Amino acid sequence: MLILAADTSSSNCSVALMKDQALLGEYNMNFGKQHSILLMPMIEELMEKTGVQPSQLTHLAINLGPGSFTGLRIGLSVLEAMAYALEIPLYGYSSFEAAAEPLKNHDRDILILHDALKKTFYSQAFRHEGDGLKESLEPDVRSLEELQQLFLEGANLVIAGDGLVKFKQDITQAFPKARIIEDSIIARASSLARLCQSDINNNYPPGDVSIPRYMRKPQAQREYEAKHGHDLNP
Repeated sequence: MLILAADTSSSNCSVALMKDQALLGEYNMNFGKQHSILLMPMIEELMEKTGVQPSQLTHLAINLGPGSFTGLRIGLSVLEAMAYALEIPLYGYSSFEAAAEPLKNHDRDILILHDALKKTFYSQAFRHEGDGLKESLEPDVRSLEELQQLFLEGANLVIAGDGLVKFKQDITQAFPKARIIEDSIIARASSLARLCQSDINNNYPPGDVSIPRYMRKPQAQREYEAKHGHDLNP
């Protein structure tokens, strides 16, 4: 089993190769969201350095968002083309699942906060169930005030996500009893590879990867609709 995973949901462009639960290699490059320039050369170099041929790949994994609108489209387009050409399955995961995966061994519930601009957050929470994680709060765009009403001071929470980059102080003040984890701020493809490995081991089929999970309209579209007073795509 040989999995190639890519994450282009944030400013970090990340690719990883995993063989039978062992991480062969991972490249991460944070270079101003230049995913259209970086992604394919990073994939090619990683495969060359690890001695992997495209024909050896058995599965692909991609981050479906929410995140950078352009980055998500680039990553999904590239891996969809590879899946079609190689005739192998493509698994898709949310940014929340990817950020929560490295935290599954913590003894607290997990709240993922990704920056949704204007001091709001793409947010989802998970609780431990068996050997995995189960959704305890559905994905949505929420303010810190809304989240405080749901989780009070955060006594049983681990909080992670790229929302900590700009708003760590606000989040820490809002949840003084929470455990703040900054290690998972950077979206890494290795998390997607581990999620994919787990699904394959459990015989879960790929889900719908036809469109990214934007959760809200692009800013340009929102501004257009506000100016003209109607939906661009009703």
